[in-house]
Amino acid sequence: MLKLHRLVLVLVIATSVLVLSIGLVEIQNILSRELELRYVATDSMYPSIPRNSIVLITDSDGWDYAVGDVVFFNYCAMGRCIPVLHRVIDIEEPGIVVTKGDNRVVVEQVEQRSVRGRFVAGIPYLYGLVQLISFDVVAVAVIAALAMLIPELYPRRIEKK
Repeated sequence: MLKLHRLVLVLVIATSVLVLSIGLVEIQNILSRELELRYVATDSMYPSIPRNSIVLITDSDGWDYAVGDVVFFNYCAMGRCIPVLHRVIDIEEPGIVVTKGDNRVVVEQVEQRSVRGRFVAGIPYLYGLVQLISFDVVAVAVIAALAMLIPELYPRRIEKK
């Protein structure tokens, strides 16, 4: 009876891990329709938004920017564009937004139409955990669960003393 209990427990754990991983993918698909999930790769917004944070960005369509808002945009220079999350520090004229990272000295002038979204919320340091929740980790968890089942499938030899 104990073996059956362990077998059921291992199957429940393996199934839970699989369902959780599929559920996370579905949640991300739902959120991607209205919100964009991004991670922060640098410390430019430290301490308000630390490196390796996961952030939610809303779409910027029809949105009026204000000084103090944190916006997401692609900064293009010398033929290369990089995604940036910085704070609006000034609006020079209609259509030009001046931004700067909280932990930076340099400012950027960005055309308002280049701004892709606005920071909504963030969870500090979550990116490392999200990296662990990937298909490879799920596959390893399922293989480990199956490996725990192998001893249950073969009878143990009882040594006589």
